[in-house]
Formats: sequence, C-alpha cells, structure tokens
Amino acid sequence: MMLKGLPEDATKLDGFLRKEGFKCHEQDSDGVQFSRWRYYLREFRWFDSNVMFRLVIRFDLQIHDDPGGSYDDNHELFYENAYVVVFDRRMEDDPSLFDGDKYYDEETESLRKIDKYRIRVSDYAAIKNLMETLAS
Repeated sequence: MMLKGLPEDATKLDGFLRKEGFKCHEQDSDGVQFSRWRYYLREFRWFDSNVMFRLVIRFDLQIHDDPGGSYDDNHELFYENAYVVVFDRRMEDDPSLFDGDKYYDEETESLRKIDKYRIRVSDYAAIKNLMETLAS
C-alpha cells in the first residue's frame, strides 16, 4: 500500500521526501536481506523549548535481484505507518542570551525519549498538515 499523494517510484519518493525536509535512515542489515525498514525522519525543535518532536514515516523496502532491471525495478517501498516521537531535550538554561525570555543552551542537549504516538493517516496531505502544526 502506498500513502496517497506520494510518488510510487522509490527514487522519486526519496527525492520528494528529502525536499520536504525529511532525512532518510535505513535499518542496518546483517548480510543479504531482501526486506528491511526505511525511515524518513523530520525533527521539530526550538531554542526556547526543551521539547522535540520527531515525525517518522516508515516504509517496508523490498529489494529484488533482477540484473537487467533499473533501481526502481529492483527497489519497492510500501508505506507501513507513521508516528511522532516526543523527546525531552534536557538542556541547561542559558540566561546570557536574552533578558526576560527563557532560552536553552543547545550544546547541552541530551535527548530522552518520552513516548511514541502512532498517527493514522491515509494521505500525505494529513502528514503535511501535521508538519505545519508542529512547525508553528
């Protein structure tokens, strides 16, 4: 199953999500595997907050072994699910930046996972709407 609103070819899908600000992370493999997880991650963080949200879209990457086939012929991505992970950034206060407002020293960041929430979406427009909400 593919998420509506996303390109179907693996290379087009990868390029599209990277342009949307996602980073790609693939499950490490031990030896030859014909199926593995591919994650697209986008983080939302602010200098005046100790909270970070990580939006994750997970795909099942199926790899075929057709020597005459193109990359897209040999690699298929199937949408699996999407979720948001909430982190406490555990940063120290930095009172030297601005008077009156609370800011944090991002160099002291030490992420601690709080929870993970699955989001039920049927199209990319819903994910885009969530990204706009998280960014505001």
